[in-house]
Amino acid sequence: MASSWVSRRAQRERAQASSLYLFFYYIGSSVGGTIGGLFWGKYGWLGVAGFVGLFIVLGIVGTLTMSQIPNVQVTSEKEGYST
Repeated sequence: MASSWVSRRAQRERAQASSLYLFFYYIGSSVGGTIGGLFWGKYGWLGVAGFVGLFIVLGIVGTLTMSQIPNVQVTSEKEGYST
């Protein structure tokens, strides 16, 4: 769902916007998994549950924040390519 949002929101260079999204998606997954492992090692299941809860709260806040941004209407053509 978020990947389609990125391509709809990008006013130009949609391929670059999508590639940046995927780059940060996988970097975030790697970093989040590593930090989750650190929480597991130090606090056990309670730490992992708290860490996941933090991600859920951040996701909700991000969703509510991003939903306030107005939609972009791209109707122009540039250099013979339609957007």
